[in-house]
Amino acid sequence: MDLSAAISHADRFWPVPCKDGLVVTREKMINVQQEMKARKLDPAIHEAVFLFYSADAKTREGLFIIHKSFSNLENRITSNFSVDSVPDPRIFLISFPDGNRDTAIGQTAPFTGLNDCAHFVSECLMQAKIKGFRPTNDAEQLFKNLRGLGQLTKTLAKHVEKEKARRIINSGLLKPGDVILFATPKLSHLHSTLYLGNQQIAMHTHLNHKRAKGDQLKDSQIQRDNNWETSSNDSHPFVSIIHFARPDDVFVGSAFPGWWEVTKQGRTQFYFFDKKGSVGATARQPNFSRPIVGAEASGYWFDDGLNLKICWGVNGDFESFRLMLPVQSPVRGRLNGQNAVEMTKRA
Repeated sequence: MDLSAAISHADRFWPVPCKDGLVVTREKMINVQQEMKARKLDPAIHEAVFLFYSADAKTREGLFIIHKSFSNLENRITSNFSVDSVPDPRIFLISFPDGNRDTAIGQTAPFTGLNDCAHFVSECLMQAKIKGFRPTNDAEQLFKNLRGLGQLTKTLAKHVEKEKARRIINSGLLKPGDVILFATPKLSHLHSTLYLGNQQIAMHTHLNHKRAKGDQLKDSQIQRDNNWETSSNDSHPFVSIIHFARPDDVFVGSAFPGWWEVTKQGRTQFYFFDKKGSVGATARQPNFSRPIVGAEASGYWFDDGLNLKICWGVNGDFESFRLMLPVQSPVRGRLNGQNAVEMTKRA
């Protein structure tokens, strides 16, 4: 698995169709080369690019075919990818809405309903040669396929509010190549993105990348720009986070594998940390000579030698502990940055 190859693909193809030359719409898969051929356009001098246009008093993204002499990426970034900044000849190929086709630059797009996000993330991950990964054009299926990779992935959050996702993302646990998805209140994922690192994502079906400026927001907690939060919007406000397991997730000499008694919010629980990075919790008095059976909550733990961090994936709770070396019991930290947590080693 080489996730740097996924990042390379994302960095190259975020403002244009993927390497395979296909673009997913609500209606059908569009083959850009075939569309050029049908219009007798030479691919050597024409290029398909994503640009913003105005329709119904809104700014939307569409796919346009333009002359390569006007396709300089730096110029498109400077103009915020406005189709009005590109001279003719321009062909409006795909408009944004899932319903009626938009009209812009005097043309009505023959296709509509840009839905290329899962296809883009899948194509990026295919470059990484991840064993068992199955590409898909559907964001909900992408979430299921990634969770189906067994120990290769860890679900750090599932359908959680933006604030909880922000806490996990700002913790530094995510690595380039991880995946952030966005879901409706009915818990169906409609959008997917590839994490680039440093609170930045790349995606299709809305021009967004660390090099673009339109979606950058200043995070007051860490005084750093991020571009993922705008995807948590009214259409799909909830967030899921898939992390690809790395060898450095758990410090080799970690003191945490085994049983710990935990006190938080006036309650006592027992955590069992396994050596592979999974953690389970129970309120029942366990048999400390055995691994946990019938955990009431499960998640993943990370130890870099200086910090212990725990993600309880389903509800998005996040616990963090600043470690003093050598680690001595009890260990004290915070739940969701607020409530005190104390852990005492039991076995």
